[in-house]
Amino acid sequence: MFEHLDESVIPIIGQSMEQKLEWVRSDFWVGYTRADEILGYLDDLMHYPKSIRMPCALLVGEPGNGKSTIVEEFSSRHEVTFKETGEPIMPVLVMDMPSRPKDSEFYSQILFALKVAHKTSDGVESKKDQAHRMLLALQTRIVILDEFHDILHCTSREQRAFLSVLKKLTNLLKIPVVGVGT
Repeated sequence: MFEHLDESVIPIIGQSMEQKLEWVRSDFWVGYTRADEILGYLDDLMHYPKSIRMPCALLVGEPGNGKSTIVEEFSSRHEVTFKETGEPIMPVLVMDMPSRPKDSEFYSQILFALKVAHKTSDGVESKKDQAHRMLLALQTRIVILDEFHDILHCTSREQRAFLSVLKKLTNLLKIPVVGVGT
């Protein structure tokens, strides 16, 4: 009777109107060729063998084209798991680009994304050390910076300094960094 419908929809048919509306309004993934290619590329980056110069990437597109949705889908496919000892493994860290690309704000953003308590007034080296230790302990394999285009709102000197911070992060920890923005 409902052969024309996708299997995931059939259980919803008998539910109340309120439940149907909740289901329709919920987030869901609609895959398409280019998005699947990007997800495959991100998977390749995440599983790239550790090397002296880790590859990084930039995902650029117009506003509203689904960049953040692709990142969310990628992250949901690589959720936090736990070792037998109870220690978490977080293969993907998705975070927002700091509003100003300064070392201190960047490391605070990492710590906020990891839900690590810290003082924003702590020195750069302290936050950097804490962020590096957490990324290693969590076995993070890829860092994704959403709203990467915010780097364009600063001077070229600040841009170079921030890109140097990213380069050091990826070279030291052997973790690819992916910038996502317009």
